[in-house]
Amino acid sequence: MPEKGSCTDITCDNEIKELYECHCCLRLVCLYHLNEHVEITKQNKQQLDDLRNELNTVINTLQLIVEEKFLTIEREQNLIEQAKTFLDISSTSIDDLQRVFEQINQTIASNRSGKKNKLYNHDQHVNEEEEERKRTSYRKIFGECPLTFNGAYGLTKANHSIKFCEHRKYNRIELYGHFISKHELKEVYAKRLIRAVADNQDPWITKLFDENENVIDHFYKVSCPLFNEQINSLRSTRQNVVTVPCRCRLIPLKSLKRHLLLNHKVSNPLAQKLVDAFKEQRT
Repeated sequence: MPEKGSCTDITCDNEIKELYECHCCLRLVCLYHLNEHVEITKQNKQQLDDLRNELNTVINTLQLIVEEKFLTIEREQNLIEQAKTFLDISSTSIDDLQRVFEQINQTIASNRSGKKNKLYNHDQHVNEEEEERKRTSYRKIFGECPLTFNGAYGLTKANHSIKFCEHRKYNRIELYGHFISKHELKEVYAKRLIRAVADNQDPWITKLFDENENVIDHFYKVSCPLFNEQINSLRSTRQNVVTVPCRCRLIPLKSLKRHLLLNHKVSNPLAQKLVDAFKEQRT
């Protein structure tokens, strides 16, 4: 049976009522204020959850901004190295020197004026639709692959060595993983494509990539170190290696260690050493 007495909520009157223990404040309150306390607790929890979600959103947004800055730095560093190479080669043509000279001047002017490259940066004054789109994780974007023709989003076989999907309709697929596993794009470029797809940018008219951008992750798949002629080089390590010729010539780098441990009984330190060697070449 509920106790009877005055409700301890300061907003309640002094009438004698049935009292219930509130699990939020551990006080005895009337039924009305018990329900009110429960509702306030729910609202506080919802507010906390909303704040966590908003924090996660701004973290992801800042991460995208940082990645775009790294891309810009990489592109400008490549331009510097190209110019230095031209200076070291006496046979460099006037046209090549003039071209790189103009590119560097344009880059300097762009940095000084604070202009942002349209290929890599978003407009600061985005509309509400873009803000809502940013709240959607790039890993949750599903649809048909847009990379079905040479030149999609500026990607070409000649300049980027990319493999395109066949001209047929795909079921809705998770595009981020598809761009990495099927087309073997580096993660940062897969994210750039995801943002374009989310913005409904037309792959026929939108150019996202420069001709000289190295978009392919050439180490997404690697040769098993125990494939054919590479076996002998491992025997010299005197490790307990099962040197059966490997049937899997190309293996995703992320799966290589597991493959070596399970299929060839390589020791964990040696397997990690082999994986690290590939990762060094990847950077």
